[in-house]
Amino acid sequence: IMELLDPEFNITLADLEERYPIKFQFPNVILEEIKQFQIDVDEAYDFTYQDAVTIDGKGSKCLDDAIYIEKNNDGTYTLYIHIVNIPGLIPYNSLTREEASRRGETLYLSDRIIPAYPDIISDYYCSLLPDCVRSTQTSIYKLDSNFNLDEDSYQLVKGKISTKYRITYEEADKRLANLTDDSLDQILEQLSLFAAVIRRMNRKKEQYRELQNAIEFFTNNQKYAWKGWCFANEKDDQKQ
Repeated sequence: IMELLDPEFNITLADLEERYPIKFQFPNVILEEIKQFQIDVDEAYDFTYQDAVTIDGKGSKCLDDAIYIEKNNDGTYTLYIHIVNIPGLIPYNSLTREEASRRGETLYLSDRIIPAYPDIISDYYCSLLPDCVRSTQTSIYKLDSNFNLDEDSYQLVKGKISTKYRITYEEADKRLANLTDDSLDQILEQLSLFAAVIRRMNRKKEQYRELQNAIEFFTNNQKYAWKGWCFANEKDDQKQ
């Protein structure tokens, strides 16, 4: 943030490590330990038959959630939200988990990310990549024929999935604008109808997201100033 506000401000990685209890590199012993891990899918519900889809930003590597919806014979729907199950890979008493506990969380700086786990975990072993079996914590909801959520139907189970589709938000929008009869388009259409119901139920949250999406940060070395509720380019003073 300081570098954005003051072009002359500079701080080194060594300065950051000394000032805060963070480390940019992982010890070799942890990188070696990870090679021994096995994904635990014992006693898990088998959801590998589903055409589950991940929807993320362009360039995203850590695909930590997937979604699937199916229509039931009585006209209702079942919604599955699959979240990657990190304990299904990383043992509780491992050095890797202890190191993640010391780090506390993944830190997102203006120009870099300091992860809680090595990239091989977040981008591969615990990423819901297509055609790769992964352990999940799966939330299951029932929806009525109008896509209203039955909160009392909620279940949380240990599952295993192998996602079929990996798309971006832009690809999802394009498909929704030109729907066909294929499996992915049908899933996206049903999810879109459900999302519309949720938005109507929580308008304040939706207004916050609209404002959040309007605020964009630029990294092309141009100087920007705060103008009301968005950043504006000082060269032409036009809202971005």
